[in-house]
Amino acid sequence: MAEKAATRRAIRRERRGQNKMSVTNVVDETKSFGRGLGRVVSGYDFGVASLQAYTNFTGNDGVNKDGKRAYSTYIELAAPFQLATCNWSASIGAVPMATSLYETTGFAVTNVSLRATKAIKITESFSLPIFGQVTANPCSQKAYLVFGFTLQP
Repeated sequence: MAEKAATRRAIRRERRGQNKMSVTNVVDETKSFGRGLGRVVSGYDFGVASLQAYTNFTGNDGVNKDGKRAYSTYIELAAPFQLATCNWSASIGAVPMATSLYETTGFAVTNVSLRATKAIKITESFSLPIFGQVTANPCSQKAYLVFGFTLQP
């Protein structure tokens, strides 16, 4: 589950660097989550918040309550903001229907997270971006505390 969330966050971060007011429609046919899933990603960045939807259309994406292909979908709303000297992002994500891929039996909130990022200046020409994140999955009743840093060329 953490791998899936990390992949979704990486896709959002990549898109935020692009045009802020554009509709995004992407087909991702890489082998994600080790299942060979093809995925359609659609979203819109409103500036103050972004809305993204991910639907798996190929591969072993799971089944619904009736045992039929689920076309598993995940929807997330994220809102970046600044507070003090950090960049923050709050997000909430949900799975709208039953699917064995996300281990849900119907509509379920599967992600509530808050992330803070700050660049620590090391030298005049190099800063180290560090982050801390609290993520909870109310559906599975699990929570994660993540700290890290990003190295960029």
